[in-house]
Amino acid sequence: MLTPPRALPTNAHIAILAASGPSELARIVEGAKAIERRGHRVTLAGNIDHRYRGYLAGSDDERVAEVNRFLRAPEYDAFFFARGGYGAMRILDRIDYDAIAANPRPVVGFSDVTALHQAIAT
Repeated sequence: MLTPPRALPTNAHIAILAASGPSELARIVEGAKAIERRGHRVTLAGNIDHRYRGYLAGSDDERVAEVNRFLRAPEYDAFFFARGGYGAMRILDRIDYDAIAANPRPVVGFSDVTALHQAIAT
């Protein structure tokens, strides 16, 4: 049975992650500022604008390490993924699902992040 995540609290601490392709950092910072204007705190993963082979936000090892580092940290209330693209399915077998189950929080994304959503659900 799928465990629903807890609701996003007022003044949430949101992590913006990159499990797939890289993003233009200036655009992500602009979006983060908009979220912060709504009273939330935002932390960006270090690999958001990394370019590995031109279409990934870092190597598989780098991307899964960043995602797991955030999933394991209790101070984050939600995880927003900067973009979809391609690459999340390459790291699904190394995601820390025990960390997700132990502390269910919203995982927000689209496109390639759907693979992560499905893996969490199963």
